[in-house]
Amino acid sequence: MNKLKWRRTWFQVHKWIGLLLAVLIIPISLTGAALVWHDALDRLVNPVIPEVVNQVAFAVAGADLTVTMAVEGGQLQLNAFEPIIAHSIFQSITWMRRAMRTLRVNCVDGITANRERLGAMVGSSVGVVTALTPFIGYAAAAALAKTALLTHRNVGDLVVEAGLMSREEVDKQLSPARLSGLQAVTAAIPIVLADAEESVSG
Repeated sequence: MNKLKWRRTWFQVHKWIGLLLAVLIIPISLTGAALVWHDALDRLVNPVIPEVVNQVAFAVAGADLTVTMAVEGGQLQLNAFEPIIAHSIFQSITWMRRAMRTLRVNCVDGITANRERLGAMVGSSVGVVTALTPFIGYAAAAALAKTALLTHRNVGDLVVEAGLMSREEVDKQLSPARLSGLQAVTAAIPIVLADAEESVSG
């Protein structure tokens, strides 16, 4: 019972995490009053395919318990409950195979990233200010990070408003390809003289 309860809790936690972050857009299978918002169509989308797979998982968990009880009920080498054991195992394998194919074809293959949401999350992350430190200096980066935390504003916007970098340069340095390492940085990183002088004098 505890194992089944843990599995159910695990599924529910991950489901709510996905809903709250809203970083994925699932294909439309059935519209209705659900909790997944489809930005492109401005309406709610019911995640019926993942819910189908959940139901199959519940059935397989029940079959697992059936097999466990049937094995425990057997006497020595003569187990009169082999038919239900075989039936539960083969049915579970068949259902899981079909459920995985349904999930892949009708859901996973059509999942797209919510680029606007992801971009907003990256922009509001204070951690990206470290990518700008070589260009604006540590002191300015620390001050802007504190301001971003207090005001919940975009770090790039604060840098541009402070006149430390142009919008084009900020967008270039904070591009997803550059931050993720997909775009190699081969040019030399300039040294901010203000920080250099402060470190020498200190």
